[in-house]
Amino acid sequence: MSVPWVEELIGGAFAALYADRSQPDIQDLETLAENLMTNGPAFSKALTMILVEPRLLTGPVVPAIQHVTARALIGELDVIATRDILTIGGPLIIGLAADRIRRDDIHAAAAAQIAVGLCFAAKDDAEVYSAVVEAAGKHSHLLLEAALRVHSGRAEARLAILLDAMVRLERRNPQAIRVWTAAVRALLLELDYDARHQFQARCIEATNHVIGMQ
Repeated sequence: MSVPWVEELIGGAFAALYADRSQPDIQDLETLAENLMTNGPAFSKALTMILVEPRLLTGPVVPAIQHVTARALIGELDVIATRDILTIGGPLIIGLAADRIRRDDIHAAAAAQIAVGLCFAAKDDAEVYSAVVEAAGKHSHLLLEAALRVHSGRAEARLAILLDAMVRLERRNPQAIRVWTAAVRALLLELDYDARHQFQARCIEATNHVIGMQ
């Protein structure tokens, strides 16, 4: 297969970007696609190349990246690879991943991998944080609790999402209450006095609602 711009990249800038001889060589699109179907350094390098040069998403690379995306959406990839796949996939795949971690039937470990990857790939996305909050309330996993802290959206926005989730609880849920309360405390500490004061009434409302279910 001959693609002029790929040949140009391989002949010049492409070689300069990926001249690390400790990593496996990738000479063409076929090799790139093959490496996406593996694990280890070759796989990581292939993802990095696509992140740097999205035009590599053509020919045999397309079905390969689709396969990897499917793996990411069921939590088979580690956090970094998941982040990369979600970044490559953009809003559509990020939305699918967010919907996935909201499901009751997903395994906690899978939800955790996807959630942290989401928080890195969509750092200020309120819908992503809302999905992570919901997942952390359903599944017990340390990485899910970490995801509530990893997301870098505005503290006020994340706090509002957590408090709304607490008020919407329809039945007692010790897992959700424990995780969400800890996250609320941590976020309140990030705010100055005036900002914390603005959330006083909502915190009281959420606390009373939770206590009322016990």
